[in-house]
Amino acid sequence: MNNESQILCMNKIEDIYNKTLDFCSNNLEDTLIVFDIDQTLVYPVNKAFCSCSLEAHRSFLNELASTLSREKEEAMWNLAVSGPSKIREEKTLECFNNFKKKGGTVITLTAAGPGKLFEHKRFDIFRYNLLKKKGFDFSDACEETDFCFTEFSSFRGNFPTYYNGMISGNGTVGEATKGRILVAFLKKCKKYPKKVVFIDDLKENINSVAVVLEEQKMPYLSIEYGMSMTKLEEKVSLEEFKASWFPIYEKVKNCSNV
Repeated sequence: MNNESQILCMNKIEDIYNKTLDFCSNNLEDTLIVFDIDQTLVYPVNKAFCSCSLEAHRSFLNELASTLSREKEEAMWNLAVSGPSKIREEKTLECFNNFKKKGGTVITLTAAGPGKLFEHKRFDIFRYNLLKKKGFDFSDACEETDFCFTEFSSFRGNFPTYYNGMISGNGTVGEATKGRILVAFLKKCKKYPKKVVFIDDLKENINSVAVVLEEQKMPYLSIEYGMSMTKLEEKVSLEEFKASWFPIYEKVKNCSNV
């Protein structure tokens, strides 16, 4: 790790915002700020889909997933994150917009696949529109507005995509980690930020981005956006968890074409 780069764990968006300003000496011009979406910008209304419940009942989810193909497993996860959601913290949108007002370029990077999912012809555009309705606008991040990363393997017939500031992976299959996709975006858009700030709730993603930015010799602040004690207390019982996940599981399992 170079002298400037840091990997941290923080629980509040205001602390993340202030740390970013400190990291960039209060000047975000030439800084790329990358947000994860699920459990980071937005949180599910149904607590059975919240990270604390997922961790508490991981073994049950693994049992369900073991009976599905890899394609249907991804479809199950995408359905789960497509339901009603709320902005994670009261200050999330304010901080998001302040990053832009300070001159930062803001994008989102999600592992959720971009392709067809039941009635949604393109799941990435569906999710982009949901976020836009909540006030998140990252459409000015790149001159190009809609393209695929064909250098990665396709999954369910889809490559990772970029759409108006939102990068969608293809289920982080194989080499398409968040870190590798982020570097592919920088090369595609010919963006050479002086610093990168990456915010995600999963340690594996924090580390994958740190590894590739080290390779690029690009200073970074990689922040694991952890769960506060309030979030930890939101987990549901196993019975409630099953009641929410079984309908999604059955819908995907019984569908011949997802």
